[in-house]
Amino acid sequence: MKLTDTGIDRLMRVTSTVTISVRGKSQKIYLRTLGAINAQARTDYATSRTRKLLVALRDPQSEAYRTYLDAIEGTPREDMLQRAYMMGLARIYRDTKDEVRPDDVLEPSDNPTITEVMDYENRREQAETDALDERSRLAQEKYAAYKAELEAMDDIALVEQLRDLMIDSLLNSEWGKASNDATLYYCSFRDAGHKTHYFESVGEVAEADPELYNELVSAYVELDSFASAPDELKNSPSVQE
Repeated sequence: MKLTDTGIDRLMRVTSTVTISVRGKSQKIYLRTLGAINAQARTDYATSRTRKLLVALRDPQSEAYRTYLDAIEGTPREDMLQRAYMMGLARIYRDTKDEVRPDDVLEPSDNPTITEVMDYENRREQAETDALDERSRLAQEKYAAYKAELEAMDDIALVEQLRDLMIDSLLNSEWGKASNDATLYYCSFRDAGHKTHYFESVGEVAEADPELYNELVSAYVELDSFASAPDELKNSPSVQE
């Protein structure tokens, strides 16, 4: 996979061409980073799809509920605790990453000396190390309290807690996948003029060959690295496993 003919259109969207070989078949796909309208459309789509899953997960008669949540009540207590530990720990680390960020480090002035550059890099690395240490300390503190809370629950409360954790995990996964699908729909075209989308719908993206899907994700991540100022929200999806 290699990007060629990279440029910028009149709306300052980065464009490029990628040649992808899947199952022995090579094809050109024309890419364009998402503008504000498409980024909002992606958010709307992901919100709608995630909301539909939430509704289904709250309905004991739905297929989604039966698939993911129905068996929780018959799970032995120790197994429920172990699953809740793991899922809760993932949430705690996610939360502490948002809570603790490296301190801002003043960048060197224009035309800095080598000493000033090295001093800046050392201070930046130390700020990141300090933030990691604080995140670890805070996460361990929260996890100890969380474990004690779980172990004090009766079986009914533990079932409800595990169900909530499962729902949260499923919704996060669905949001990420829906965002990826919409990104690939809006960024991929069959023509250099970006008139005809490569996929007929976002739903078709979800059914795409996994090899093609991941190649497109990688191509878009690389393309998006050329785009936007550092303080702007990136449009890249994460690579799917």
